[in-house]
Amino acid sequence: MKNVLSGSNYFKQWQMHADVRKRTLNEYSYLLIKFGQYLVVEKGFTGELDFDKFIYYPEDGTYLPINERFINNYFSYLESIETSRSRLYMAVSALGNFFAFLKDMRFIKHNPMAHYKNPYYNAKVSDRGISIQDCNKLFSAAKLLDRSDPFFQKHNVLLLLMFTTGLRRNEIGGLTAEQLDFERNMIYVDRGQKTKATTVYMPKVLSLALQRYLGHPTYKKWQDAGNSNVFFSANGKKFNHLTLNEILKKLCLKAEIPRITSHCLRHTMAALLISRNVDISIIQRQLRHKYVETTLRYLPTATIDELQLSEWSTFIE
Repeated sequence: MKNVLSGSNYFKQWQMHADVRKRTLNEYSYLLIKFGQYLVVEKGFTGELDFDKFIYYPEDGTYLPINERFINNYFSYLESIETSRSRLYMAVSALGNFFAFLKDMRFIKHNPMAHYKNPYYNAKVSDRGISIQDCNKLFSAAKLLDRSDPFFQKHNVLLLLMFTTGLRRNEIGGLTAEQLDFERNMIYVDRGQKTKATTVYMPKVLSLALQRYLGHPTYKKWQDAGNSNVFFSANGKKFNHLTLNEILKKLCLKAEIPRITSHCLRHTMAALLISRNVDISIIQRQLRHKYVETTLRYLPTATIDELQLSEWSTFIE
C-alpha cells in the first residue's frame, strides 16, 4: 500500500535538509511513516498530499489546511491502540519538527503544530544541586586554598563564576579575557551545547571579582608568559578537560562535603535563582537550553534556602 506521506515531496525535502542527528532522523522518519499510514488506512486519504488544502468541505467545495484538531484526533487514535507514552512523546516531537521545517521552507502556509504542547512529557527531576550550607563550605575551603595568594583568590573567583553563570566545564576551561564585556555585564560564549544563545549574564559581584583578577600581578605574569588567551590555569598550565573536576574534588575534601562535579553547580545555580523567584524563562536563557522542559529538570524537588549574592562578596573583598 502506497504511503502518501513518505512518497511526498514534503517528506523527501525534510529528510534531505532536516537539521537533526542521523539517529533522530531515522526515529522521526519511522514515526512520520506511521502518520502516513494513518492517513490512508484510517482516514481513507487518496491523491497527492497538500497540507494547505487538506480538509475538504463538499457543501461549498472549499478546502482548509490541516489543523490542530486533526492532530489531536491522530493522537487520540494512537492512545486507543495502546501506544506507549514514550512513543507518543516522540511522535509529537517528530510531527513538530516536520511541520516546523515545512513552514520555515514555505512548503506550507500554516503549521498545525506551532502552538502544540507535548502532553506526554514527564519531567524527570534530577536534584543534583547542593545546599546553601555546602555552597558556603566550598567558599570557605577556597579561601583556605587561596591563602598563599589571598589577593589573587583564584579558587574563589572560579567558584563564583560557576555558581552565578552556569557555564559548562569546557566553556570555563576555554574562557578568555576577550569574552568578558564589563560594560554590558555579559560573557560571550561561542555556542551552547543545546542552543545558539551566545551570551550569559554576569552579576556585579562577579564582574568586580573578574576585573580585579585580570589586573592582578599573578595574572599579568601568566599573560607575559605567552598565555594571554587563557583565563584560568592550574600548576602553571592551562585547564584541560579534567582540571576543573580535580579542583572541585580538592575543594570538597577541604570542605568535608560529598564530591561534586562542575555540572552540579549548573543545577545549583538554577535552584538558587528559582528560590529567589526568578522567572523560569530567565533561568532557561542563562543555562542556554533550547527547551524549557530541559530547564525544569534542573530544579530541585524541595525548595532550598534563599541565598543573597551580596553575602558572597565577603569572600572576594
